[in-house]
Amino acid sequence: QVRFWPNKERVDVDYVDAKEKVKSIIKESIRVAGSRYKLSFPITAGWDARLLLSLSKEISNDMFIYTLKYRDLDDLSADIKVPRELLKDVDSSRSGF
Repeated sequence: QVRFWPNKERVDVDYVDAKEKVKSIIKESIRVAGSRYKLSFPITAGWDARLLLSLSKEISNDMFIYTLKYRDLDDLSADIKVPRELLKDVDSSRSGF
């Protein structure tokens, strides 16, 4: 077995510094993708979707943001209820809504 990555010794970093670096990388990746492509963003009640939504706030006016009501989900299901509440704030700041 030949490992190609990681190819350097691991260096411990401070949690706050690491968090800021990761936040910056993801936010910039979303911004750059949004400048090149029309983005759509599926949102659920999950923490990952909430985190990505917050990091894409600056370009959310240019994104198609949606959720899906499938299988046995109804209006009281978390994956419908939570996005509806979160997107009230986003929708109020968007033009055309």
